[in-house]
Amino acid sequence: MVDETQPDEQAGPVEEEQEESEEAVDAQQSEGPSADELKAMKQDAEAHIDAFMKQVGYNPPDRTDEAGWRYFTLGSADGRAGIVQLDNSLFLRVEALVMAMPSDKDLILPLMRELLNINIELSGPVRLGIEGDNVYATLLFPVKGLTDEQYPDLIHWTMSLADQVDDGMIKKYGGTTKTRADPPPVGAVPYRMLRDREPPLQVVEQSQAAGQPPLPPADQPASQPGDDHA
Repeated sequence: MVDETQPDEQAGPVEEEQEESEEAVDAQQSEGPSADELKAMKQDAEAHIDAFMKQVGYNPPDRTDEAGWRYFTLGSADGRAGIVQLDNSLFLRVEALVMAMPSDKDLILPLMRELLNINIELSGPVRLGIEGDNVYATLLFPVKGLTDEQYPDLIHWTMSLADQVDDGMIKKYGGTTKTRADPPPVGAVPYRMLRDREPPLQVVEQSQAAGQPPLPPADQPASQPGDDHA
């Protein structure tokens, strides 16, 4: 009689080793990219920011601080862009100063209400918000899937929103009989204006804001990301 259990007994250890190997691969994938992979991804993303800086007339080393932030100016708005890491994911972070918070407490609630109203009208990823004692136009967008065209668009839209609303908001909420500090500078280096780059969308001025249609999902990059948004 043939011993039919023999093949199973021989295959058992092999199957266990295969399962263990598959589990190890799954565990590695669930942990996300390694430190070296994240470093390489960050350097690649920063190279895209630098490419835009060169496009608008900047020398990137002259506009980059020790933490890796790249500094921009558009009109009256100063801002910065950089790559930040949250858990095991990288994000493009853009911040543009709009104004300092008013020292007159009676102006704070109306200002906050107007910021919320503007944000409702914005259809893109850029938002207005308060951090510390200042109002900023901000953006936080996943690096994964971003195309070459989307990096400059995202930076420009953030800078453009701040430039569109800052003068009106300072005029409306900056006036007070109380002593108030001037807005602190965003960067420690001189700036030049962004040149020859218009937003690819039609600007809709409403409540001192520009409407911005959303980008395609980061995991589904489009060949023409600027067709439907600003």
